[in-house]
Amino acid sequence: MQFLGLFEKTQVPLLRAKIKNGSALWVRLSKPGFNATNDQWDLRVTVAWRDPDSAMGQIPPAKAPLALERQLMEELIVEHTDVPIQQWNMDDVAPEPSSRP
Repeated sequence: MQFLGLFEKTQVPLLRAKIKNGSALWVRLSKPGFNATNDQWDLRVTVAWRDPDSAMGQIPPAKAPLALERQLMEELIVEHTDVPIQQWNMDDVAPEPSSRP
């Protein structure tokens, strides 16, 4: 619960700003309804970026009052992976492989 509160305070405003300025199209937050294997919270953040350059853009550093909370949130993270994915409708033709890794 502590992580989710810190995430909402430090990251959600940044993600909303990315949507507002058009570099992100949408953001989806999801967590499992229950976790039978351990007591850790699990949160998946999926961001649909406008283009690859938007995804690679720098996130501005946290303002001083939020810096400590952001540091605490990052210490609570057990695993963080950035995985570029492609998504499409089953009725559409599959997208061509990207030239970016």
